[in-house]
Amino acid sequence: MNRTSHSVSASNGFSLLEVVLAVFIFSLIAVGITTYFANITLANQNTKRLQQNLEDTRFAMNRIAKVLRTSVVINPNVQTIRVYDYSQSSCIEYAFSSGGMNERIAALPVGTVNEKVWCATGNPSFSAWSALVSASGNAVFEGRFFVVSSEDTSPNERAGRVVMNARIQRGNNESTMQTTVSLRNYEEVYP
Repeated sequence: MNRTSHSVSASNGFSLLEVVLAVFIFSLIAVGITTYFANITLANQNTKRLQQNLEDTRFAMNRIAKVLRTSVVINPNVQTIRVYDYSQSSCIEYAFSSGGMNERIAALPVGTVNEKVWCATGNPSFSAWSALVSASGNAVFEGRFFVVSSEDTSPNERAGRVVMNARIQRGNNESTMQTTVSLRNYEEVYP
């Protein structure tokens, strides 16, 4: 008897189980990589928006600082500050709100005898609030004004300084800016 030996040869393809397992592993890796890059892109966008808010805030604080240097502080408050600006002959008020930083201006009426009293109590005809900085998107914007008088001069010459502090938060990113402006003494400081 002549028997021929037949051996079972292995197939050249993959079994269904191997293909399903490979596709599952590949899908997990693809989802992980996609999620990683999506998170990086989102973080990059948030950082760019925060940077833009910081640049806008820096610009606004510099603008306010220029005005404060030629002004006398009339009505300081933590959230708002009212000043009389000698260079513009105007009563100007700045305010921090949850949406940003705002300003409004009232021009000195012709014939006004005491501009500081008018600015403080004369009910100036202010323009509508205009936004110097608007926090974009879901940013949280907070700010404060601190007025500190000089202690090394006579009471009538206490020009002092104003400290402006702003905090901007977007998601997990938070930045704080602060600047101090030395006030110049124009005649006297309003009580």
